[in-house]
Amino acid sequence: MSKYQDGEHIALHLDDPKEQFVKGWVKLEQAQIAIDQAFGGDLQTVSIKHEYAFWGVGIDECGEPATMFYSRTTPGRGRFKVTTVLVRES
Repeated sequence: MSKYQDGEHIALHLDDPKEQFVKGWVKLEQAQIAIDQAFGGDLQTVSIKHEYAFWGVGIDECGEPATMFYSRTTPGRGRFKVTTVLVRES
């Protein structure tokens, strides 16, 4: 069972906060609703892309193994649909 439901913002610690993720393939309006719920209306959705993503093991900045989020443009084993949302401050 997935931790996130379709249409829900995926909470990540990102180097580039201009890019956010919503589980499933959603429309621009639905993405804005998810972003508003997560950030209280401080961010505006600029554009979206429908991609695929998966959780994998990688190395964090301290050199330790960590669960990482990876996005890809093609489907594959273990990948799920994700909407990549480009945002800017309101």
